[in-house]
Amino acid sequence: MQMSFAFKRSVTSVLLACLAAGLTVGCNKKPNGSEEPTFNTELYNLRLTEINYNPPSDGSASGNGPEFLEFKNVGATTLKLENIEITSGVTYAFPASAVLEPGEFIVLACDSAAFHKRYGFAPDGIYNGALSNSGETIVVKDVRFDSVIISVTYSDSSPWPTEADGNGYTLVLADPSKRATGPEAWRRSVRPGGSPKADDIRKEVNPELLNLRITEIHYHPLDLDGIDGDTLEFIELKNTGTKTLDLGNVAFTSGITYAFPAGSKCESNGFIVLVKDPVMFKKRYSSVKPFGIYSGSLSNNGEKIAIADIAADTEIVMVQYDTTSPWPKEADGDGYSLVPVKRNPDRNQNDPAAWRRSFNIDGSPGADDPAVVVVNEVLTHTDPPQYDAIELYNPGDDSVNIGGWYITDDRRNPMKFRIPDNTIVPPGGYVYFDETNFNADPANASSFTFNSHGEEAWVLSDARGCLYGYCHGCKFGELENGISIGRYITSDGKEVFVTQKSVTLGKENSGPLIGPLIINEIMYHSPDNEGDYVEIANISGEEIRLSHPQYPEHTWKISGISFVFPPNTSIKPGEVIVVATDTITVDYFRVRYTIPSEVQVFQMVGGLKNSGEKLKLQKPEDPYKDSTLTPADTMIFPYMVVDEVEYSDQKPWPAEADGGGKSLHRIKTLYGNDPAEWKAGNPTPGKID
Repeated sequence: MQMSFAFKRSVTSVLLACLAAGLTVGCNKKPNGSEEPTFNTELYNLRLTEINYNPPSDGSASGNGPEFLEFKNVGATTLKLENIEITSGVTYAFPASAVLEPGEFIVLACDSAAFHKRYGFAPDGIYNGALSNSGETIVVKDVRFDSVIISVTYSDSSPWPTEADGNGYTLVLADPSKRATGPEAWRRSVRPGGSPKADDIRKEVNPELLNLRITEIHYHPLDLDGIDGDTLEFIELKNTGTKTLDLGNVAFTSGITYAFPAGSKCESNGFIVLVKDPVMFKKRYSSVKPFGIYSGSLSNNGEKIAIADIAADTEIVMVQYDTTSPWPKEADGDGYSLVPVKRNPDRNQNDPAAWRRSFNIDGSPGADDPAVVVVNEVLTHTDPPQYDAIELYNPGDDSVNIGGWYITDDRRNPMKFRIPDNTIVPPGGYVYFDETNFNADPANASSFTFNSHGEEAWVLSDARGCLYGYCHGCKFGELENGISIGRYITSDGKEVFVTQKSVTLGKENSGPLIGPLIINEIMYHSPDNEGDYVEIANISGEEIRLSHPQYPEHTWKISGISFVFPPNTSIKPGEVIVVATDTITVDYFRVRYTIPSEVQVFQMVGGLKNSGEKLKLQKPEDPYKDSTLTPADTMIFPYMVVDEVEYSDQKPWPAEADGGGKSLHRIKTLYGNDPAEWKAGNPTPGKID
């Protein structure tokens, strides 16, 4: 049934019909015989059935792409939409002539051209504004009676389906027959892009196909021996289930093009390797027989790869890889492939933290990639009875024999400490080594301790270095005595090494050390570029003096904006201080943001970068002499990072803070260099949230 806004009858005919029927809903009489409208309860059969609030960027002029709202009449009678308006979220007033027949849909969009380009037909109307990418409340009312018909508050975070937040899917009301509005009532659409103007029908998928995984992606092979690397592309699939898979109805729906022929099978724990060029592939991988040849190419710039059960019209595997952090950059032309951290990865493969570079150059098509360990915690500044130490962790689901591997503090010199033979690290297990191992004989040239003022820590599988096998490590800066740094994975999949709350060698890390001071609010792109600022908060129970106790001329600083706090500055418990742009005076800055006179306001030179930058709050540590410098007694005053934030104007950072008048607010006192810990809000410098 095709929906349209239609003139079903004239106003006169509606009135005559109403009079003929007597006093009915929507048609009452006053004592003088005139008609008095009443709220039509049939309007409760109007449902908001689909929300496309954050479609992938398509380059449309509006910047909002084909976002849309879909409504459906789930009742048995025609609905007149006169005086029906969307009053919150976006705004839209339905035309006086608008009606919606039973079972029909209305689709409203933000950008008509972008919607038509994506879906091949025009929307029924254009609303004002745009749907929030972070979530908001959509309200639909009968404005005559100020009666709320629909109120849905969606979000881009769990328990709402997160696949609708920029990953191509839409929010779909799971059961339109019910007026439920909470997150449990919504699901992601069956297909990317959703199903505007139609029911989003979830068909039965073969449950065994949910055991299919993408286990290797070699998208940018190395050019070597006269072979064009792009001809060596391959993608590997694995059946992680216990039953043979029938792939006859399986096909790639994004990225490359390939449909499995009827009768295609994959045994339990079996592999399938699909290639671009079988002749060139055979030259590099003579012992591996490709299963099939795909059309197209794996993008060297990153792309979405999706596999679907065509019979059920359902996506079963999806990953959107990239060439930049947090995705392993070594897979982008350095010869390595992308492989999962686990031998049998979880279903959600669209997480960069679930992937790593392959053990060896060229990868391992047709087989599980060798298991690995990672550097997980490093203790670098100790006095007896503590010792410098390095902890290794096995993130996979197989035991790893790291006997014969090496640990070093210099990647260019791997052959320092050889790990004893038959050192086994179980899945999810830890092992650590300290100075009693790698500095047992200080006179030995290969012995070492970690430099507390900063260097690096590595584990390598091959004595010749990273190019000949697997390696993993980190660089670190100044650390205080007894404080370790540990591996931490942010919400967007980045691996970082940060100071830890406590030393936990041999077990799970304690988590990032937060405070005593934190970066609490950032206005990086004020509308006129004259209101930028960084707010610092004291979350401890003590007053913090922002200078070295013995060398007061050495004060705290914020790198990124090159700001150094003046001497004799301190911040009380619960107090906030503000470092503002110098493009306006401090007095005008106070007036602009209504900042109380008791709040300390300092000025940086210029402002913050609109595109993003790394801010580091640093404190001065005890000085030391460096004999490698001239003169030999030169004093070095090191700085330790207390807090850092590398904000951005790109997703997943809140877009509303990028020139829209909002600032970035820290949500909790958790690890700050994580976009999940920030939200956009009205600027409140000098005020405790």
